[in-house]
Amino acid sequence: MVQAFNTFAPHASPGMTRLYKRHCGAIRNASLKGNQMYGNKTLSSYIECALWSSSDDDGEPLDKKHSAADISPEAVASMEADIEWFENAAGDLLDGIDLAQIGHDIWLTRNGHGVGFWDRGLGEIGDKLTEICQNMGKSSLYIGDDGLVYVA
Repeated sequence: MVQAFNTFAPHASPGMTRLYKRHCGAIRNASLKGNQMYGNKTLSSYIECALWSSSDDDGEPLDKKHSAADISPEAVASMEADIEWFENAAGDLLDGIDLAQIGHDIWLTRNGHGVGFWDRGLGEIGDKLTEICQNMGKSSLYIGDDGLVYVA
C-alpha cells in the first residue's frame, strides 16, 4: 500500500509518506487496539464522529459505506492538526475530560450539531471549550474521486 502511494504520488514529501505509513500501520493494527486507531483516542473518536454525523450526496451517513480506513492521508493530517490546535488552545480546561469524549465534542461543537461541550454539565469550562471550537470554524467531509474521504 505504501509503495503504491509512492508510485502514484512521487511528489509526496517524506513527512507525508511517514504519515501515510503510520496511517496504514494503524489500520492494519486496529484489530489489536479495538476502536483506538492511530494510538490517539481523541483523533479516533473525532474521525468516528465525523463519519457518522456526515452524509454523502444521497443523504446516507458516511459510516454506512466508509470507515476510518477510508480517510485520506491528507484528511488525517488535517484532523490531527485541528485537534492539536484545539488541545493547545484549551490547555488545562481539558483536565478530567475523557479523551474519546473530547474528540466527539470537538467535531460536534465546531459544526453546530446541537450537542457538545456546552451540554456536558461543565459550566463555564464547557462554555470556554465551545468558544474555542467555534473559533476553529466548521469542517465537513466529502468523498473524492478516488473513493477516499477528505476534509473540506
